[in-house]
Amino acid sequence: MRWIGEGEQVFSVRVDLIAPDRSSSWVSPLAEALVALLPHTNGTDRSLVGVDQRRGHEGSPVAGLTFMLRADGYGPAAELAVATAQAAGAAAGVTGRVFDVVLVPEDTFVLPESERDIPMPD
Repeated sequence: MRWIGEGEQVFSVRVDLIAPDRSSSWVSPLAEALVALLPHTNGTDRSLVGVDQRRGHEGSPVAGLTFMLRADGYGPAAELAVATAQAAGAAAGVTGRVFDVVLVPEDTFVLPESERDIPMPD
């Protein structure tokens, strides 16, 4: 597992950024930029990182970034999630506004880490 941040709590996060268009050409560069920002690892091959392209609630294209982070509480986790997503977006040329943020604390996960999967579209 790869993650960013320091803190007592582990969160799985998803941040949707408004995408530049409906093209999928920016998905791989955005995924590479996101992985480069996650400095910590527990040594497993499962990175639990994913980037996908979807439609937002109003039909606009969004880039969804899913990754793990550590923080001391929901507020700091949300701030770190947004900052990380925006930094990855800037590195890949996806500079849209934040559309949505979801935080899931690790203590609510049912599956063990070895069985979790965040699919990456091909």
